Amino acid sequence: MKDIPRSRTEFTLRVYDEYVRVSKSNPERARLLNIRYTGLQAYSMMEGYERMKAGMRLYRLSTGTGAASRYREINRMYASISPSLGDGAQVSEFLARDVAFYMGWLGHYIADAAQPLHNSKHHDGWEGENPHGYTRDPEIHSRFESTYVDLIAASEQDVLRYVNAKPRHFDDPWIAILDHMIEARDSAEEVYRLDLRGAFANRDDVDARKLVYTRLASGAAFLRDLAYTAWIESAKDDPPLKDTDVPSNPLNPKYNPATGSAPAPAPIKK
Repeated sequence: MKDIPRSRTEFTLRVYDEYVRVSKSNPERARLLNIRYTGLQAYSMMEGYERMKAGMRLYRLSTGTGAASRYREINRMYASISPSLGDGAQVSEFLARDVAFYMGWLGHYIADAAQPLHNSKHHDGWEGENPHGYTRDPEIHSRFESTYVDLIAASEQDVLRYVNAKPRHFDDPWIAILDHMIEARDSAEEVYRLDLRGAFANRDDVDARKLVYTRLASGAAFLRDLAYTAWIESAKDDPPLKDTDVPSNPLNPKYNPATGSAPAPAPIKK
């Protein structure tokens, strides 16, 4: 699949269509063409980013620093719900905590995506042809991401030196998310090479330590960068919408009758 759909539902349907096509000629390969193996973590990350951005926008509005929005009077709206929500400063505090929650929720998927095996068909032991004799033991997964991390007692200082100090703003977070996963996948075979020579039993193995530190750093930096991007984007005015922009409108140019909606639009390039 060269062009990954921006719609979770459309992706699911396309994976099934591919399964039906491939199963006729290669049943063994078709066995891996399902959501259990392809996963949906890219969509979980994108949805998490949007939650975080929306939460930041509401926080900005509650503190009087937001852009033009139909929710400009958000503090008054909350106060109308309950007298207990009449304190604007308290509402802002609640909304800040919402953002922190969304950030932590998103961080789970970002950390998962930084783990090389989570982006490979070899996630629980080497699949298919195996000329190098890599393990097929599913425990390699936990040996790398849990047991070895505990063995070396990875710390914040170990990881920080691999984190780029300057945050990035992403023009298209969806593409950035896919790139984050692909970058991690490129280290999948390295996990198996290290395991083959017993590196994950040696707390002093330089290469194994570096792989752990760089993968942790990648996840940490990417969460920061998505938060930075969301904060910048949350300050912008709500984009003008036409009736045909609504995803469920069949007149939307990208409406897919199989999903009953259009995918989220790509950011407008300026």
